[in-house]
Amino acid sequence: MNTKLVFPRFGRSAKEFAADFDRAMANELSAIDEIVANDRPTVENTIVVWEKAAEELSELLALLETVMSSDTTDELDALNEKYAPLFAAHSDEIYQNRALYEKIEALSKTDLDDQDRHWVELTLKDFRRSGVQLSGEDQQRLRELNSKLAANCAKWDQLVVAGRNESSVEVAGKTVELINTTGQPILAELDDREDREHIFKASIARGKTGESDVRELIIETAKLRLERAKLLGFRNHAEYVADEGTAATVEALTEVLHAVRDQAIPAAERDAKAYQNEFEKLFPGEKFEAWDWQWMAEKQRQHYAVSDEILKPYLEFERLLNDGIFAQANELYGLTFKQIDQEGYVEDARVFEVHDEDGLLGGLIVDPYARPSKQGGAWMNDLVVRSELNGKLPVVTLNCNYVKPEPGKPTLMTWDDVITIFHEFGHCLNGLFSEARYPSLAGANGPRDYVEFPSQVNEHWAWEPTLIERYAKHWQSGAQLPQELIQKLIDGAKFDQAYADTELVASMLLDQAWHTAAADELPSNPAEVDAFEAKALKAAGVDFPLIPPRYRSCYFSHIWGGGYAAAYYGYLWSELLDADACAWFDENGGLRRENGEKFRRQILAMGDSVPLIDNYAKFRGKPYDVKYLLERHDS
Repeated sequence: MNTKLVFPRFGRSAKEFAADFDRAMANELSAIDEIVANDRPTVENTIVVWEKAAEELSELLALLETVMSSDTTDELDALNEKYAPLFAAHSDEIYQNRALYEKIEALSKTDLDDQDRHWVELTLKDFRRSGVQLSGEDQQRLRELNSKLAANCAKWDQLVVAGRNESSVEVAGKTVELINTTGQPILAELDDREDREHIFKASIARGKTGESDVRELIIETAKLRLERAKLLGFRNHAEYVADEGTAATVEALTEVLHAVRDQAIPAAERDAKAYQNEFEKLFPGEKFEAWDWQWMAEKQRQHYAVSDEILKPYLEFERLLNDGIFAQANELYGLTFKQIDQEGYVEDARVFEVHDEDGLLGGLIVDPYARPSKQGGAWMNDLVVRSELNGKLPVVTLNCNYVKPEPGKPTLMTWDDVITIFHEFGHCLNGLFSEARYPSLAGANGPRDYVEFPSQVNEHWAWEPTLIERYAKHWQSGAQLPQELIQKLIDGAKFDQAYADTELVASMLLDQAWHTAAADELPSNPAEVDAFEAKALKAAGVDFPLIPPRYRSCYFSHIWGGGYAAAYYGYLWSELLDADACAWFDENGGLRRENGEKFRRQILAMGDSVPLIDNYAKFRGKPYDVKYLLERHDS
């Protein structure tokens, strides 16, 4: 194991990235040739050789993703568009190599330990999912499909960027920038009903006009995914995706979505009736509409919840980072953090050494501020993955989008910001604690429906009373957040839970609808997209006009531009495990080092190197139970 941090070379030009990508792909293919040439495959001459060769390309891709997400340029955007289909073709060349498949298959028949056998089983599955058993003609068609789908994903990103100028609305003499969800925060504040209606309708109309019209791209992408799934022996893309995850089947994941739906919809109907009654008192004879919900909810919230404006002075970023995020990691896992003089990939990035009781564990790069060249939201990247094989110290990034303050001024946060940064730091811990044998199965690598689980568990600690006492202090006076406000925050945690659950599960079921539909059920032209969506929501039992999906089809970036096609359910499936694990923490005394050590060693450190659901049951002492998820969401 290395004893010092080694960072990637930041500041690469697009031209340098291209040359590095070409070399890395060539090196991996050369290693594949070497593996195929072996008469007797072994762990050393097969798994180890391939993993070492593949690591260079993986690290380059992680670096490009990190830089493009935080500080992209036109040149890098063009590089990404050019290389997306090349990467898809490179993967096809490897995973459709029948001779390589036969070597791995032969290796599976030898005496292997648990981690090696798991690697082999997952890899053989990847081969089959990549069409290694198809005829030459079908393999060629699969390559074409993969290339086109990769290009479509890159095209989606371009259309979303093009649509940013269209994602602003003029109201009351101000320009309102729309965020990517259906609901807009400003709807809770605007007293002018016509302005609310204007913003809401502008929000749900996105992606259907001008340069940012995505409907043809959506239809084509859905049809191509369906064709690929059928070619590989699956009924549809949703079945293809579930097969790779811990849910395993569409039926299993749908059962969980329906359980949440069946609890959320009646509660939402109850809340809607209450809001309608209050609304009629304010506006006699007027009908309560979707654009009124957030405004009415805010009126109710004020009775017992705590407004962001009251909370913000107590939620200052520097204190939260040190006395909240880092303090939690210290109490639960024994970690300490030391900022070092090391250049990051952007000027504002801060670099920390992370130590545990055994010494230097890894590196953390924190990039807290928004900039025009940075994507929205918050996220984590595994910049350098740690594994037994490579002996490297891990380097992870924590990315946020706070407005950079003037010198001497604080960065004040909302409670949602607090939850989000605890969440993303949970991903960071997954990367820092990695002890898996092979890089491809280490860190935050894992199925889409599992990878959010460790980060969701980490959100739990934002609510820890002993931590709130430390990080929730007034940025000027140092006074603690009053206990009555903390209690109101806790009491208000489930406020409007039915709304949140309904809009979320509606989006998840809409995603499933696009990816379970037969070819003749998909829209044949852009004008039919809205009708398809309406029919899908009705069939799924979530056609609730007052609460539309969190993401409608034409701005659902997770499934058209990201990696969550037919996998958006993963957030809720991960929370199923999260709620169960948090129950375990609560049953065993909460924020204790013994608990942290067990969770670190048995869950976080393992990555995807073991059968995940079986491993979770081993950690928990029993299988997961959906009752904890439903109890959490019961409003």
